[in-house]
Amino acid sequence: MKKNTIKEAFSFIFSKVFLKHFLAGVGAFLLLFFLILFGLRFYTNHGESVKVPDLHNMKIAQVGPILSELDLKYEIVDSVYNPNAAPGSVIEQTPIAGERIKTGRTIYLAINAQSKPLISVPDVADLSLRNAQATLESLGFQVVSIQRVPSEYRDLAVGVKTVMGQNLSAGSKIEVGSKLVLVVGSSSEGIDGVAVEVDESAEGEVEFGAPASQAEPNRMSGSGKDIEEFF
Repeated sequence: MKKNTIKEAFSFIFSKVFLKHFLAGVGAFLLLFFLILFGLRFYTNHGESVKVPDLHNMKIAQVGPILSELDLKYEIVDSVYNPNAAPGSVIEQTPIAGERIKTGRTIYLAINAQSKPLISVPDVADLSLRNAQATLESLGFQVVSIQRVPSEYRDLAVGVKTVMGQNLSAGSKIEVGSKLVLVVGSSSEGIDGVAVEVDESAEGEVEFGAPASQAEPNRMSGSGKDIEEFF
């Protein structure tokens, strides 16, 4: 009985009906395979690529037409502040300039902020003069003058002022890059309350506190005991 079953199976496998259906199935599989293959090639623009242009320092209004000509898109993903770049200009791009990518892809951009961001003034009280100055400058502030006031401890930071003389408390929000006066203690009797002048630019000096004419020349001698210069 087993021999008859095996014989019938072989007869069916080699019959025209089985071969017809088998070949039809193989043909359908190959057709589907090639349709998927060519569909993916079309979807991914196989063999078609463009060179990413350099968009740095360009305004967004300039970026759009350039990428449209290359069949590329863009998306702004970040806004940061760079004092050396024009507001609203591109400062970073991904992919980078020179890479080859498929058409239809998206270039991700970081642009320079239109205005200076506000940051908190740190608490510099009781820091040494140098540490207080370094802390302020590390955050992007400009310490353009050192002012000494009566205090028990010399060269210990007391607070921070604007160049217009406004006292700033820790946590106050001001623009990054703002010019500040660092107020420090002085135990020397002759110069209390007299600002130390620091060159701001080649054009001259910025004076804060009491005018230099109110201080006697021998008190501004720069002996190392009365006034220190910080650059």
